[in-house]
Formats: sequence, C-alpha cells, structure tokens
Amino acid sequence: MDVNDDGHWDIATGWEECGVIRSCIKPGPEKVADRSPGVTVREVKSPEDAVFVDLDADGDLDVITCEERANLGVFWYENPTQSPK
Repeated sequence: MDVNDDGHWDIATGWEECGVIRSCIKPGPEKVADRSPGVTVREVKSPEDAVFVDLDADGDLDVITCEERANLGVFWYENPTQSPK
C-alpha cells in the first residue's frame, strides 16, 4: 500500500525469523540503495503476515497481523499517530 501517497509501495510485514512486525516506507528511486525508513510495530513470538488498514476509520493506518504457534490469532495494532502524508 502507498501509505504516504508518494507513488511508491510501502510495506507492513511480520519477520518470523526475528519476531518483529515492521512497517517500512519506500524512500523512492533516488534512495533505492539506502535502508528504507521504518518502525517496529511490535515484537511478538511468531509473526506471520501483516497489512495496513484503517480498521477504526479514524483516518490513520493501523496494522493487522496474523500470528501463529503459541500466539495464534489475528491482532490489531492501532496507530497512535496520523499516517505520514
């Protein structure tokens, strides 16, 4: 999803090997070799999938994840601030 309307796809992901859920903003073609700015949404035991969504219709993007094993379920991580625009 392009969360900041700059024409570049951004990503929410669960890194199963590291146990973190991250949201990363693509910096654009001029900075393609740079590390994408991002934020750790949460550290969990078994993240699997993650997506951006405005679940509570407050105008900012939250993250929904699917987690497995001991933390089996679907979880909502509410964005405490407004999405970058």
